[in-house]
Amino acid sequence: MQLIKLHPGHLGKFTLSLHWMNLGNQPVEILIEDVYLLVVPSPQTNVDPDEEERRAQSAKAERLENAELLHMRGQAEISHGTIESRISGRFLAR
Repeated sequence: MQLIKLHPGHLGKFTLSLHWMNLGNQPVEILIEDVYLLVVPSPQTNVDPDEEERRAQSAKAERLENAELLHMRGQAEISHGTIESRISGRFLAR
């Protein structure tokens, strides 16, 4: 099922930077500038409302899970920072 139709667009600049000798150890950088892309709904889309609801619920659950993970990570960083400041404070007090 094709949900979208892609119309011709424009790509201003595409830069790919990679290190052949260190391909497994160095990051590959991709820089894309000045992109124009027109995406429209496909006129032949037969959308199943139940499937759409399942997709929407799945996307919401994924966003919620990501938000919870970010919150837990932030709390861990705050807690870790507090522990570090206590330890460094003890060393400085001596």
